[in-house]
This record gives sequence, C-alpha cells and structure tokens, in this order.
Amino acid sequence: MDLDRLDKIWREGIGRFGGPFLAGDGFTGIDAFFAPIAFRLQTYGLSLSSVSDVYVDRLRRLPAMQEWYSASLAETVRESNHEAELLAAGRITADLRESREETSKYTDLMPDGRARKWTWVMDAKSVITTPSPQAPIRHGKGPLVISGLAWSGNGKVTKVDVSLDGGRNWQEARITGEARSKALTRFHLDIDWDGSELFLQSRATDETGYVQPTKNALRDIRGLNNVYHNNGIQTWWVKADGEVENVEIA
Repeated sequence: MDLDRLDKIWREGIGRFGGPFLAGDGFTGIDAFFAPIAFRLQTYGLSLSSVSDVYVDRLRRLPAMQEWYSASLAETVRESNHEAELLAAGRITADLRESREETSKYTDLMPDGRARKWTWVMDAKSVITTPSPQAPIRHGKGPLVISGLAWSGNGKVTKVDVSLDGGRNWQEARITGEARSKALTRFHLDIDWDGSELFLQSRATDETGYVQPTKNALRDIRGLNNVYHNNGIQTWWVKADGEVENVEIA
C-alpha cells in the first residue's frame, strides 16, 4: 500500500466517524489491522499528514502497543536456519544486530548532508507536563499553574519560555530551585484561564545559548528520521472542556 493511499484511508475514517480512532471513539479491529504500520512508519522515520501523524502517535501510546514494542526489543530468538544458509554460502563477517537500533535511531542528519553517527547527547528540550493529555484541566476556569520539565545534555537550562497560542507570543516561566548541569529542571507559569482553547508550547534555552527549535526547523536540518533525538517544541491543544490532545502546528 502506498503512503498517499494509506494517508487518505486514515483521514477519511477519522473525518467520517469523528475520531480519535478510525471507526469512532473506541479502538476496533480496523485499528488493530493498521497497528503494525504505526511501528513501520516509526522505524523508517516516515511522516504523513498532520491528522495521520496524530493518529499514529495515538496508536503507539496505547499500553498494549507499548508492551508489544518492549517485547520485540527484548526478543532473543535467532533464525538458525537462515544463519545456516548464510554459512553454507560463505561466512558471516559481522553481526550487526546489537547495533541495529543505535544505527537506525541514534544517527542525525546534519546540514551539510552527512550523518552524525552514535549521537548520545540530547540538545536542550522541554515539555509541559501539566496540563497534558495525561493531566487535563478538571477545575474549570480560573487560576492555572502551567508546569513542565526542561533539560539539556550540554549544560544547565538557563531559561524557559511558554506560549499559549502556538508560538506566536511567549512568556518567560519561572525556574523552580537551582538549575543543575544535565539535570531535569522544573518550570512554572501562572495564568488565569478563561476557558478558551490554548495551544501550549515550551521552549528551553541552555547555557551555551542554544534555543530549543520547532519541529519543522529540526526537520529542515536533520530530515524526518529524527526520532530518538527529536528535541523539537511540543504542542498541547487544550480544549474548552479541559481535555488535552497532542497536535502539531504547521
């Protein structure tokens, strides 16, 4: 199945039945049918439309999918028949299975077209933890404390800005406690929520002067296969009823 057709099927299902799954508000057999493709898209670093990407992310976050993924990484079964065929044809010069995940995930495309291999350092990143899909707003309108975590593999986090409107305007959040090098740093921003929709984002700056980029800016440099080291700005859509959804703003 080509990607354009796959994307069309998913957008049609979500549009017709209202989502968040293909046949409505519950996970059904059609979602189970497409579940393996969600991991295949992740493996090859492929992206579809924003609607389909949100759907794929929702599938991968399901507890059953997480359990399946963890079990596959822990699999130790070797294909002895296949190895015997290889040995009969010649000899095995290297066993790359131990580095498969590192090679495919810990490799960053650089601006000059070369790939930076064996990347371990995470650049400055932040994420809002409250409110979030796991912590929606339950108290209704009124005072709201937006909080989250920031960190950098290159030193201390010196500043975190928060946007309520998807990156159009920014406010500096307060950092709680002493910011330490290469450590999680808690930040807060107090607002008076009037019940309107919010598109929450956070943006960290570390002591080197590096500023956390948008996802589009990161893709322009490193392409689409930037999964493990994707430190792009995350957007939470806070709805009028307080529920929160993971979205991406083009």
